[in-house]
Amino acid sequence: MKARHLTEDIPYGLVVWCALGEMLNVPTPVSRACCVLASALNQEDYLQWVIRWIKMGIDPSWSVEQLKIFLREGAV
Repeated sequence: MKARHLTEDIPYGLVVWCALGEMLNVPTPVSRACCVLASALNQEDYLQWVIRWIKMGIDPSWSVEQLKIFLREGAV
């Protein structure tokens, strides 16, 4: 089950959307379930939020406005 769709798209795509949803208080139950299933299939923890935030340069304590500035300008 090491197909690219599970080893790349889940941790670098869907996990990011779940993390942004969590940060913005938007529920993502189906996306999160897909991440959990992919994690179980590959015995990986794709839902390691802190590592993803650090790699993206995003601080989970930012406000929505700070996040918007970062996404537009690349810095806060």
